[in-house]
Amino acid sequence: MLGPLFDDFIHLMERANFKRLSWDDVQAAMDGGASDWGINMYVDKTAFERIEVFARGDGMSTRIKRGKLFFWKKEEKKVETYQRLVLMMKLRQHKRLGPNIDTGKVFLKLFKDIPKLDLEMVLPGARVQMPRAQKGKLGASLLGTIGYGIYKVWFDLYQATMAALEGALSFAGHAALGPIALLGGYGYKQYAGYQITKQTYSKMLTESLYFQTLDNNSGVLTRLLDEAEEQECREAILAWFCLWRYAPTEGWTDEMLDDYVEMYLEQHANLEVDFEIGDALEKVERLGIVQKTGDRWKAVPLASALEKLDYRWDNYFQYNKA
Repeated sequence: MLGPLFDDFIHLMERANFKRLSWDDVQAAMDGGASDWGINMYVDKTAFERIEVFARGDGMSTRIKRGKLFFWKKEEKKVETYQRLVLMMKLRQHKRLGPNIDTGKVFLKLFKDIPKLDLEMVLPGARVQMPRAQKGKLGASLLGTIGYGIYKVWFDLYQATMAALEGALSFAGHAALGPIALLGGYGYKQYAGYQITKQTYSKMLTESLYFQTLDNNSGVLTRLLDEAEEQECREAILAWFCLWRYAPTEGWTDEMLDDYVEMYLEQHANLEVDFEIGDALEKVERLGIVQKTGDRWKAVPLASALEKLDYRWDNYFQYNKA
């Protein structure tokens, strides 16, 4: 039933006016770095048996960050975001997910205000890609340690060899332990530093997603069903309203109404959308609140539209009550 389940969910997302993203969009986010509020991650697609990603609401959000030079000053920056981001996925056994992951269930996740560059952050099994500056810092520290360690090892071995030649075998044995302890200590220091850095970035990731998660699993379905219903109502109301308020006496064709609704949303809501005129007209025609003559559409008067809607609602209520 996995195929039909995903197909039904994709249909629901289309009704809620979400855009289906491809894996190329996820790859572009991984290749594009990270925003000032995110962490660049790498995601292995083979960790998923199937995954679908949906987004709605392309826009610019304003966020606050501290300046790099004058860190006590706060700066406003614009960042491209998805107002809503939805994941539907079924996982498979994978080394990045751990042995206790549940591969028998389908998971749903809903997020808000996710920067487009940080899209990969919300996917499970993602591996942190450290910034170049952090890599350079760890690399320089490692090279310095190796250089000093080589010098110290050869110096101590030289002392141990000379002591052995002079007959001080006990001192030579202790001197030979010094290089080994040195390498072990520096090795542990580098490993601990790397782990602390990884934990720091993991903490940043957790804090970032904590306030951007809206719902999980069954809660996602409830929210999305409500949003799909809301989107359907908005389409119907916009189509009827523009015909009733702005159309001439002879009415508008499909194309005329489509162009006007898109222009209306751009002027009054600052939104550039591709209005689904066919779907909207199908709904208002089914409700009986528009009339078609030839290729022209007209809205019925407001009082008549309300009567028709009340009549349909009463019949619907009585039918469900029965």
